[in-house]
Amino acid sequence: MDKVPNMNIEKLNQPVGPANLGGASAAKSERSASTGGAPAASDQVALSPLAAQLSDLAASLAASPAVDRTRVDEIKSAISEGRLQVDPSVVADKLIETVRQLLAPRNP
Repeated sequence: MDKVPNMNIEKLNQPVGPANLGGASAAKSERSASTGGAPAASDQVALSPLAAQLSDLAASLAASPAVDRTRVDEIKSAISEGRLQVDPSVVADKLIETVRQLLAPRNP
């Protein structure tokens, strides 16, 4: 019968980082500490152009509002003034098309 390693539940809610991972990460952290905290020359990270583009896109999305407040106010005004004409058949067609798109198989 295999021996089950002793698991300490107390450590489950502690943050994970190089200091408490153990093994190679701890050794690498100790080497950095012994060199004055400076990273070794081989410690480099290179991001692909796609990663940089995704980062820029995420930043621009975070900066833009989720709702066009001006457009919402225009629609509210049109509803309250009775100027908004709703064609139920157009609404139904758009709803059916949306459901078709959601149910369509996606290409990876």
